Amino acid sequence: MPFGTGGRLNIASAVTQFMVDPEPPTVDLQMNPGIIIHGYVGQHYQVEWRDALDAEGPWQLLEDIPALPTEDHTVYDPTPVSGVGNRFYQAVLIP
Repeated sequence: MPFGTGGRLNIASAVTQFMVDPEPPTVDLQMNPGIIIHGYVGQHYQVEWRDALDAEGPWQLLEDIPALPTEDHTVYDPTPVSGVGNRFYQAVLIP
């Protein structure tokens, strides 16, 4: 009974808890390019991209790697391949 002494409402016993089943998890698959840099461990590299080889203007920086951790290092482009037409990449050794 939700009423306590003196006819007062006992809030604690009048509250009902509702459990809601969460939605099941979902997954999406994105095809993100993995660019493998073959270089010298410890050297400074930058991975750059652009949408066309004949485009004017500078290449865009994808990732700066101050010290290459392994001879073969993978950099992932966060833009899924389905989101762009063409994308070109280059690795540049920074002196």
